[in-house]
Amino acid sequence: MEEKKLKRILEYVWIAIVLLVGYYFWKDKSIWILFFMTFLLAGLGTLFINFFFDSVAIWKKKKDKK
Repeated sequence: MEEKKLKRILEYVWIAIVLLVGYYFWKDKSIWILFFMTFLLAGLGTLFINFFFDSVAIWKKKKDKK
């Protein structure tokens, strides 16, 4: 599977998990708290996924040069 597709799938799965878990824990709170917390956690998770894949790509390039 292509790395870009895998990264996109992981991002969507992470966002879906955050939305479901966020709704479960914050459904009694205000809709704005639910929106803000899920938006924040989904964004941070997506940044981490992108950072991880970029780090692995750089590591592979350095390994191939040696």
